[in-house]
Amino acid sequence: MKEGISQEKLDWMKEVGIGEFDKPMKFYAPYGKHCFSEEYIANTTLEKIKAGYESTLPVEKDLLEKAHNTIDILLDWIQSKAAMASSVETTALPEVIKGTAELIKAVK
Repeated sequence: MKEGISQEKLDWMKEVGIGEFDKPMKFYAPYGKHCFSEEYIANTTLEKIKAGYESTLPVEKDLLEKAHNTIDILLDWIQSKAAMASSVETTALPEVIKGTAELIKAVK
């Protein structure tokens, strides 16, 4: 048992794959996605460090792009419904749709 850590916690950590660092971590990137030891930074080429770091960025950028595309599709749909709304339908519908479209634009 490690000092101050119960066996129950150690067992759980092993079960879920939480491991111990071989070297003390001295540097980190935002959001805890990357931790680096001083030895790793000193002995690894900048290109390799950048490649490891940047490998996570396209995923984040891709998700953001997909979210914007989804908002665009939703906005187009809402605007088409607002254009098709007639006075026979509830008079509040066009205003609700217009307000929703404006809200989506503001969020985007």
